[in-house]
Amino acid sequence: MRLNTTTGKLEHGNGTTTGELGNTWGILIDSVGLSDAGTIALTGAIIDVGDALSALAMDDPVYIGDTDSTLSTTAGTVSRVVARVIPGFGSVTADKLLRIV
Repeated sequence: MRLNTTTGKLEHGNGTTTGELGNTWGILIDSVGLSDAGTIALTGAIIDVGDALSALAMDDPVYIGDTDSTLSTTAGTVSRVVARVIPGFGSVTADKLLRIV
């Protein structure tokens, strides 16, 4: 997400340009429209995205993709790591979680 400095609203961001990345980094968790309320995870937040991280290793970086509101395992045109894969122990085997950086 990024902050629209004209309207003051959050917008879906991507990694195509520095303007698309903006200066307010975080992940908009809900699939909501631009004027709707949503849940935002900011730096330091830990989120569970289910099995979406199964192919990644612990401490792998997660980048902002070149498509609006898309995370990626590879850098977009403008490289920005938004999160890292961390372990979460709710049982004997660690779950893979995202920590927003």
